[in-house]
Amino acid sequence: MARLRGGTDQLAGRANRAPWAYCRTNRTVCLRRPGDGPSWADRETNMTVAESIEALRELAKAWPHEECPWEERPSFRPASTAQALQEFEVLGGLLLPDDLRAFFSEVDAIVAMSVHNGYWIGGVEELSQSLRRGDFPAVIGEAPAIPVATDGGGNAFLMDATGRVWRWSQEDGLLTQISGDFASFLARVVGDFRASYSDTPGWKYLV
Repeated sequence: MARLRGGTDQLAGRANRAPWAYCRTNRTVCLRRPGDGPSWADRETNMTVAESIEALRELAKAWPHEECPWEERPSFRPASTAQALQEFEVLGGLLLPDDLRAFFSEVDAIVAMSVHNGYWIGGVEELSQSLRRGDFPAVIGEAPAIPVATDGGGNAFLMDATGRVWRWSQEDGLLTQISGDFASFLARVVGDFRASYSDTPGWKYLV
């Protein structure tokens, strides 16, 4: 049985750019000037899903960094189909909230495996396959839950029947509440993208 841990992490403050930032892969460290990245104005953390997707598209332009050619630029799949969403709902046993539907109406998935520890958000076909296989907890408390995202470490982000998003640890099965809804979760991902680009000291990532 998955274990629950209460409390909702709060999105940290604005990312302060360090004099130099680093990207580290395969024991290689390469320098880059943070000022070379995308221009994106600071915004409130309570962004809409559409605003978060817009911000992520802009931030994605920073990848791959010139000095780190192995990095992959985050990709944005076209919107999900109505049939795929209906099947996902049936498999999950709950109706998708408006903010998650808004996400799937713009993109089916955001795949960003070169950002920090890797992000895979959405992807209705993959999420449906996970439900069929039983990869993650199917209930939180006594209510059904569905996966909405995974990371590069095998962990998952699950949504419960109230729309709250939880992080499930594949290592110990611990469930930690991340946000009160999907829109807030996606806004936190925007913060992670910005922090990963600028190598913000002390930033607490979702993944």
